[in-house]
Amino acid sequence: MGIIIRRFKGELLILIVFLSPFFFFAGCSDNYNALKAKALMEERCVQCHKLFTPDVKTDEQWEQIVPRMNQRMVEKNMPILNMKETNDIIRFLQENN
Repeated sequence: MGIIIRRFKGELLILIVFLSPFFFFAGCSDNYNALKAKALMEERCVQCHKLFTPDVKTDEQWEQIVPRMNQRMVEKNMPILNMKETNDIIRFLQENN
């Protein structure tokens, strides 16, 4: 379990992240595939909202937004993205903004 503390628009946010060994090892390999990342984003993100084009946010904003959306999935009792999926989606968005 890890705790991430960040300031966002002047407010202190604390995000508790639960990591299993599966997530740890899944995030360690770099088998990134842009087409798979795009397909994953299209499949999972539309479950809650319309898709946005990657150019509407900066690299830094995507690094904050995707984990925040994952937290919302937890709150809605939906299956969450693992660490590799999260990182792949962020990478795809950053490479295409």
